[in-house]
Amino acid sequence: IQIEAESFNTRHTMTYNANANEHPTYGTGVKTLDGVTYLQYLDDGMWWEYELTTGTLSGTYEVEIRLGSGRTSGTASLSFIFSSGDGSGSGIQESEHSTPDVTFNNNLINTGGWQTWDIRTMSPTITIPPRTTFIRMISTDPGYDIDWFRFTKT
Repeated sequence: IQIEAESFNTRHTMTYNANANEHPTYGTGVKTLDGVTYLQYLDDGMWWEYELTTGTLSGTYEVEIRLGSGRTSGTASLSFIFSSGDGSGSGIQESEHSTPDVTFNNNLINTGGWQTWDIRTMSPTITIPPRTTFIRMISTDPGYDIDWFRFTKT
C-alpha cells in the first residue's frame, strides 16, 4: 500500500512559517512543485496520522519512502505507530501508544537537493500488528521532505 504524505487525516505540527512557504491551514509545508505535492521540511516533534481506507495491514513489510533532502550531514529519523484505533474512527489515542512501534535512523538525508527525489528502503523490515487501520508518522529530526511512503508485504 502506498500512502501520499500529504493525504493525512490529522496532524500535530509546529507554528506557521511564511518564509518556508508553509500551508497556513496545516501549519507544515504542504507544497506542490513541478506536479508533485508533498510534505515540506519535516521537523522534530511533528506527526501526521493516516486512516487506511483500503482495508487493514497485518504481517511483515518492507518500508520505502520517497524523499528529498538538501542536508548533507547529521542524522534524521522517522518513526511509525500502528493501531486499530478505538473503534470510533477517531484515530490513535494518546493513551494507546506513547512510544513508536518502529524508528528508522540515518537514511533520510542527502538526496542531492530538496526536490531531488530518491526512494529509500528502510531497514529492518517491520511487523505490523493485526487489524491496523491507522498509521502515525512521526518526525524526530529536522531536514527532509516526504512525497510518499509505501508498505510492501514480504
